[in-house]
Amino acid sequence: MVRRDLFRNVFITCILVVIFVLLRLFWFTPHHVTEKDVQKGLEAADYVLAFHQNEIPNESIVLYEVDQKEYVGRVIAQGGERAVYMDDVLYVNHEVKDEPYIRSMKNTYQGKTSNTGNLFTEDFTIESLTQSKQGVLGQEEFLILNDNRLNHEDSRQFGLVQKDQIKGIITFRLTPLGRFGFIDVE
Repeated sequence: MVRRDLFRNVFITCILVVIFVLLRLFWFTPHHVTEKDVQKGLEAADYVLAFHQNEIPNESIVLYEVDQKEYVGRVIAQGGERAVYMDDVLYVNHEVKDEPYIRSMKNTYQGKTSNTGNLFTEDFTIESLTQSKQGVLGQEEFLILNDNRLNHEDSRQFGLVQKDQIKGIITFRLTPLGRFGFIDVE
C-alpha cells in the first residue's frame, strides 16, 4: 500500500513538472521586475508573467531580449508604421498619439524647476534610430520605449526590436500577493 502511494505521488509530481515545463516553454515567461523595468502598473520586486502571443498591439508592455539580457518596455509603433517624437509629442503615422501612461511622470519631471524647458522624451525619428533613410518600420520591427523616458535602455539605445526578440506581453502579476492578478497598464 505504501509503495503504491509513493509510486502514485512520484508519478503525479513528474506529470505536473512536465506540464509546467511545457507551459513555460510554449505559453509564458516569468520575469522579476527590477527598478529599471518599472512601467505604469509595474513596480520593482513584482514577479510577472509574459504570455507568448502572435499579435502584439501598440501600447502593450512587453518583455524582450537584447544581447541575452531581458528588458521591459511599451510598444509604441510596429511594422508598417511611421513614428516621430518631436517637442515631447509622439506622432504615429503623422497623427498625434496621446500617452496617458506617462502623463504623471512627465508632469513631475517638468514640474521640477531644474528641468524647466527640458524635454521628457528627446526628439527622434525612425531614420535617426536606424541610421538610414527608412522612415517606416519593417514588418517584423517594433519601436519600444520605457514609460520612464529618462531610462534610455530601449529602442533609442538598441534600435528597433525584432519580433523574435519579444518574449511576450506582460499581463499578469504573481507577487506581491496583495496585488495578484491581471495588470492594468494604461
